[in-house]
Amino acid sequence: MNVESSIQGFFSALPYFIVLIGVLIFIHEGGHFIFAKLFKVKVHVFSLGFGPRLIGFKRGETLYKISLVPLGGYVKMLGEDPTEEIHPEDQGRAFGDKPRWQRFLIVVGGPFMNIIFPLFLHFGVGLTFQEVIPAEVGLVLPNMPADNAGIQPGDIVVAVDGEPVHAFTDLLAAVSPRPNQKLKLVLRRGGETIEQELIPDAMEVPKMGIPVFLDEKETVGRIGVTLGYLPPLIGVSHPSSVAAQAGLVPFDLVTSVNGTPVPRFLDMEQKLVAAAGSTVTLAVRHLKPDAKPNFSPFSDQFTDQVDTVTLHLPDGLTSVGDLGLDRALDYVAYVTPGGAAEKIGLKRGDRLVSLDGETYPMGQIFVALSKHPEKSRVLAWQRNGEVFERSFKPKFIPAGEAGELGIGRDTYDNGFWGLAGERILPTAVPNPALVGGALKYALAETWGGIRLIGIGIKLLFQGKVSLRSLGGPIMIGQIAGQAGQQGPSTFFWMMALISLNLGILNLFPIPVLDGGQIVFILVEAITRRPISRIIKERVMLAGIAMILLLMVFATWNDIARLVVGLG
Repeated sequence: MNVESSIQGFFSALPYFIVLIGVLIFIHEGGHFIFAKLFKVKVHVFSLGFGPRLIGFKRGETLYKISLVPLGGYVKMLGEDPTEEIHPEDQGRAFGDKPRWQRFLIVVGGPFMNIIFPLFLHFGVGLTFQEVIPAEVGLVLPNMPADNAGIQPGDIVVAVDGEPVHAFTDLLAAVSPRPNQKLKLVLRRGGETIEQELIPDAMEVPKMGIPVFLDEKETVGRIGVTLGYLPPLIGVSHPSSVAAQAGLVPFDLVTSVNGTPVPRFLDMEQKLVAAAGSTVTLAVRHLKPDAKPNFSPFSDQFTDQVDTVTLHLPDGLTSVGDLGLDRALDYVAYVTPGGAAEKIGLKRGDRLVSLDGETYPMGQIFVALSKHPEKSRVLAWQRNGEVFERSFKPKFIPAGEAGELGIGRDTYDNGFWGLAGERILPTAVPNPALVGGALKYALAETWGGIRLIGIGIKLLFQGKVSLRSLGGPIMIGQIAGQAGQQGPSTFFWMMALISLNLGILNLFPIPVLDGGQIVFILVEAITRRPISRIIKERVMLAGIAMILLLMVFATWNDIARLVVGLG
């Protein structure tokens, strides 16, 4: 990143930042304002921002204004200034005149609105999900419960334990909470209805909605099916196989069989099995020699030239495995020069076989390696029918200052990559549970945001997350800009998360914040007498000093991030 692009990024993010901050301040101060009006407290000023007024108007007894400094806002109520004279007609309308329970609700109203606002945001986003992807099985992972139960690509799950399943997300929601528990699935295969019992495997995965770098795990149920079909990207298992003898190599992309397009691996397999005993012609594009991760766009990774390959299919062909063809999932597509994998002799086109003697698909090998990346493991692979086995340890790459600032993390590089290709999703169907689904989505996303913030705070106090990762206005602006450029749903999701942050942090028992005011009210309720003005003023000054120091520290971190990013 250079200075010019950084300046351009600032101005492109500015409108999103203004909208984000403006809305959240309005929601927060609106919470205080609504409860103050509800309990007939006189409100002098409702301000978005601090400092000199930019624009404003007076309606009734309240001045509504937008002020110069947009980093907050306030509701000025009668009696908050101890030197203010209270006229006879306003007797009983000051904030301090109200019962403690009313003052408590006025103070807590701001954080409360910030915490419930995300429910409405997420519900609105949920209502845009007019269509859903059905629970159609695109890929069955080997040696997993679905594979062992005979579930096949193309099967559609319509119920789990008697509960209807409309979308693939419904299937995940039904299976995830029930590891090691027997489930009864009802599937539709063509015109046939099939019932199948299975027990999901228990798997430890990063907590849903929690960034991977926070390293928070949970145990969930998995049956080994994935959404989306694989493209006809092939592996070739043995040099003496029919496929290899015909000239096919790993990562060839088959585009047609006898002139008929085959967009999915499943389509290719069905065509070949149906043509058993005959000779067929495949149209094939080869993976470019210089193709590198992240292999995007997918189509550009292959040669423009389309070659023709003739296959003589044996009688009794039941699967493409009989031809030596395989999905490309377990084959190595790229090896980092000088990396850990190259050092042990791994090459493009090798097929991974096992890790520490256990047979896994490549995806699960990556997961297993990530659990204990600091340890040496035994990796085995196959090349031209020969099996190789070597001790393997991923390369450690420290994040350094970027990690402390929260813009990078320590990583372990395996030094090899697979290539599954773009998943081909089933045709979307109308959402039969639009409103109910939107409500579930809103509740789940809001709870996920609260949990994420709670984990972040916990790790901060435990010292597992550096204080230098704290961010201020610049960081919020950058996040708002990035989210806004990704689309409305991402921007609203980020707005919801920051709203929850604002609501929860304001409940901290720090003077100046709403939580500090709540503590004052609780102390008065316990002692049954008001706290002296002098004590309040001194505590408030200490709170202001704390907040100013925190803002300076966070802004310094923001500047450091820019410097590190520009470097």
